[in-house]
Amino acid sequence: HPLNLAIVLVHDDLKARARLLADAPGAFPRWQARVTRTGAEPGAGVRAARVPPLVLHLLPADLARGAQTYAQAMREALDDHQARHLTMTIFRAESVVLETDIELDVAPSRMRRLGFDIRAAWLLRKALRADPPAVLVAHGGESLKYAAVVAGRKTKLVYYKIGTSAVHFESPVRRFLYSTILKRFDMVAGV
Repeated sequence: HPLNLAIVLVHDDLKARARLLADAPGAFPRWQARVTRTGAEPGAGVRAARVPPLVLHLLPADLARGAQTYAQAMREALDDHQARHLTMTIFRAESVVLETDIELDVAPSRMRRLGFDIRAAWLLRKALRADPPAVLVAHGGESLKYAAVVAGRKTKLVYYKIGTSAVHFESPVRRFLYSTILKRFDMVAGV
């Protein structure tokens, strides 16, 4: 163990130094055996079992609409041993299309109608910190805002846009806000 070696190198007593030097080579195998017993796989040693990366598909709610239909189809097509695909909805709705894995179940409110619900952002941030995804796919414009605000810096962000946005970008303020938000994303896919 590196700590044993450091103690050996700085210890003043020559007899103790000699004893520690003799014990140091046996310390590492004992330490490695303890780590192996607590690991997920027998014989894994200090390496943990390989867990496939998490790809989280974020949707505002489970409605019979395009984003939800595409998200469900995408998840079914891509979910395999190379990645875990889960779907998450932010706002409360009866299950219609998705087989949602995580429901934040935020009650729709006036804040949502105004464009951004702080409670939903807080709950989403808490959920993402508990199990950080490698990739977060924001399906639709509403999910886009929440993903951009709360996702961690290590999470790759993908925006899956369905439809056109010509009407939304007539306002210079909206155009500026969306261009600022989209700079945070690693990829944009359009349908």
